[in-house]
Amino acid sequence: MKKLLTFFLALCTFFSLAQNPKIDSLRLALKNYDAKNLELRKNLIPNESDTAKFNILKAIGMEYMKVSDYDPAEKYLNEALTLAQQIGFKKGISACYNNFGIICRKQGNYPQALKNHFAALKIREETGDKNGIAASYNNIGNIYNDQGNYPEALKSQLASLKIKEEIGDKEAIAGCFNNIGLIFLNQWNQPEALNYFTPALKIYRETGNKNGEAICSGNIGMVYERQGKHEEALKNYSAALKLYEEEGDKDGIASCYYNLGVNNNNQGRYPEGLNHLLASLKVYEEIGNENGIAGVYNEIGITKLNMHAAKEAKEYLLKGVRLATEIGAFRMVANGYDWLSVADSALGDFRSAFEHNKLFMLYNDSLNNEENTKKITQQQMQYEFDKKQIADSLKFTQENELASVRLQKQKAITYGGFAAAAITILLLFFVYRNYSKQRIVNQKLKEAQEQLIKSEKMAAFGIMASRVSHEIQNPLNFVNNFSELAEDMIHEMVKSNNEQERNETAKDLLNNLQKIKQHGMRADSIVKQLQEHTNKGTAHEYFEVNSNNAGSTTANS
Repeated sequence: MKKLLTFFLALCTFFSLAQNPKIDSLRLALKNYDAKNLELRKNLIPNESDTAKFNILKAIGMEYMKVSDYDPAEKYLNEALTLAQQIGFKKGISACYNNFGIICRKQGNYPQALKNHFAALKIREETGDKNGIAASYNNIGNIYNDQGNYPEALKSQLASLKIKEEIGDKEAIAGCFNNIGLIFLNQWNQPEALNYFTPALKIYRETGNKNGEAICSGNIGMVYERQGKHEEALKNYSAALKLYEEEGDKDGIASCYYNLGVNNNNQGRYPEGLNHLLASLKVYEEIGNENGIAGVYNEIGITKLNMHAAKEAKEYLLKGVRLATEIGAFRMVANGYDWLSVADSALGDFRSAFEHNKLFMLYNDSLNNEENTKKITQQQMQYEFDKKQIADSLKFTQENELASVRLQKQKAITYGGFAAAAITILLLFFVYRNYSKQRIVNQKLKEAQEQLIKSEKMAAFGIMASRVSHEIQNPLNFVNNFSELAEDMIHEMVKSNNEQERNETAKDLLNNLQKIKQHGMRADSIVKQLQEHTNKGTAHEYFEVNSNNAGSTTANS
C-alpha cells in the first residue's frame, strides 16, 4: 500500500511538470515575440524591446527552477544572460548570475555557486541595488552555512537582514529569520533556532507565501526532532510535504522524505525509515542535488547499521563521504568518517575503524580549531585594542605632565629656591603616579595573557577528553556486540533439541565469552595506561604513540 502511495505521488509530480500552464504560456509568448519583433520595434526603442524578451526568457528559466528541472532552466537563463550582456542590462546580468548561483547550490557545487553570487553582488553594489545586495548576502550566507562556516554565514545573513529591515520587506525579513535559524540549528542550538523559525513562519502565513511556509514548517520539524518530540516533528514534516507537492517543488519533496526517514529511524521503525530515505535519494538524483544525495547516503548507512547490515552500511557511508568531500561539505565528511569507524567495528575490521576514526578526529578538530582560532583572534584583537587605549592614555597623561613640569621649572627660576623645592616635590609626585599607572597597565596585560593561556588550556583539555572517549569506545562496542551475539546463542541453545547443535552452540558461546573478557580487559588496560600517563603528565605521548601505530592494541570507534 505504501509503495503504491509513493508511486502515485511520483506520478502526480510528473504530470504537474508535464502540464505547467505558466511555462506553456511563457513559451507561447517567446514564440510570438520573434514573429512580432519588427512590429514591436516600430513602437518601442530597441532596449525596451530586448528587455521584454529578456524578461520572458528569465521567467521561463525560473519556472523550471521552481520544479527543480535545472537543465532547461540553465538553457533559458543562459539565453537571457547573453541578451542582457548584449544590451548592457546590468540588473538583468546580476539576476542571471544570482539564479545560476542558486542552481549550483541546489546541485551541491558550492565553489561555483559562490563565484556566481559574488559576481552578482559586485554588479549590484556598482548599481546601488539594495534589494539585490541583500539577496546576494542572503544566498552567500546559505552556502557558507552548508559548508559549516557558521561565523561567515551569520555575518552574511545579518548584513542581508540589516538592509531588508531598512527597506521594510516583510517576506525578505522572514527569509533572513529562517536562514539565521538554520545556522543555529546546525550548531545544535534548538531553542535559538526556534526563536527565528517561529516569527518567519508567522510572516509567511500572513503573506500567503506557501513555499516559505513549507520551508519553515520543515525546519521547525527538525527542531522538534532533535528535542525528541517526534509526533510534533511528524506533524510539521507532513504539513511541509503537502505544501511542496502543491507547489511541485521536487527539492522540497526530497527534503521532506529525508526528514520522514530520520523521524522513523529515531523511533526504531527502520524499514519505514529506509523506504522514505530511498524515495528521497531517487528525487535528489533526478534533480542532481549532490548535497542532498550525500546526506541521504550517510543516513541510509546509519539506518543499515541499526538494521545490523554493517557491510551495506559501509558502502553507503563511503559513497556519502566521497561525495561530501567533492562538494566541500566538511561537517558531513566528519560525520561520515565517525559512522564508518562504527561500521568497521561491527565488521571486526579494527584497523579500518582506527584509520576512519583518525580521519574523523582530523576533520572534527580542524573544524573546531578553526572556530577556536577565530574566538582567540577576537580576544587578541580586543586585547591589542585595550592595550593601545591604555598606552595612548598614558602617553597623553605623560605629555601633559611633562609640559606642566617645564612650566613649573620656569616659575622656579623666577620665584627662587622655595618654588624650586615645591616643583621638585610635585615632580616626584608625578613620577610616582606614572609608576603606579604603569604598574596597573602591566597588571592588565598580565591578566590578558593569563586569560589567553587559560583559553588554550581549556581547548587542549577538550581535545584530550574527546580522544580519551574515542580510545575506549571501540573495545566497549566490541563487548556490547559480542554480548548481544551471546544472548542470541543462549536462546538458540534453549530452543534446540539437537544435542550436537547445542554442543556446537555452547562452544561458540564459550569463544564469544572469551572475546568479551578479552576486550573488557583491553578496555581496562587502556584506562590504566591513560591513568599512568596522566599521573606522569605525559598523556599526549600516549596518543602520539597510538596514532603512529595502526596495529597497536588501541582501536577507536
